[in-house]
Amino acid sequence: YSLNVDLGFDYILGVDIGNDRYGTRRIGGGISIFNKNGVLDSIIPLTITTGGENVDMKYLLEKLDNYIDLHNKKMLILKDGNLNYPEVASAAQIAKNLSITHITILNIIKRQSIRILEDKEGSRGIVLKDNLALLLNHKFDGAQTIKITSKYRIENGTSVRDKITYKDLSILYALSNLNYSNIYIRSERLKYPAPIHYSDKFVKAIGKEWRIDNQLLLEGYLYFL
Repeated sequence: YSLNVDLGFDYILGVDIGNDRYGTRRIGGGISIFNKNGVLDSIIPLTITTGGENVDMKYLLEKLDNYIDLHNKKMLILKDGNLNYPEVASAAQIAKNLSITHITILNIIKRQSIRILEDKEGSRGIVLKDNLALLLNHKFDGAQTIKITSKYRIENGTSVRDKITYKDLSILYALSNLNYSNIYIRSERLKYPAPIHYSDKFVKAIGKEWRIDNQLLLEGYLYFL
């Protein structure tokens, strides 16, 4: 699958970290890297030493700089779970040093309690207020939605909390169409945006103690699915 629209970014990243299934030990995380055409480039394992869901974005971007050219690039980062300001601040700190032109960071909350019961034909999302939006399912019989609660824009090393817009929801909707599970089964249920879905599956594989094959990851093979 690839995109048939220009999303305005050179790279789209999905970032996820996870806990050991049987305890609280940090098992690491992963970054899935998509190019501007929506093609999966590679998946990069992350070593995580902090608790909770916080990601050291400075470490993440420095590691990423070893794999792709970040100079004068525009990036969209989708972070699985809550997004906290210290994560944004660390991204802003290193973005200027790496000459990254622009970063937009959105958080994706996959499992939450909000349900949509009313059918609004053709609607792809609801912006409830500046810092809360829902990406709607293709069906409205109480199906679960995807929630976005934070958006930050980073330019010239400065971060600004931004409004979530319908354009953001359209981007996420387009990325959900890249999800591999859409290939053989046409479903009315909304798929998670592919960058988040692949990183999430990779983290779950680490939790099950799957062996990491770095060469396959660099070539974008989804062997862990």
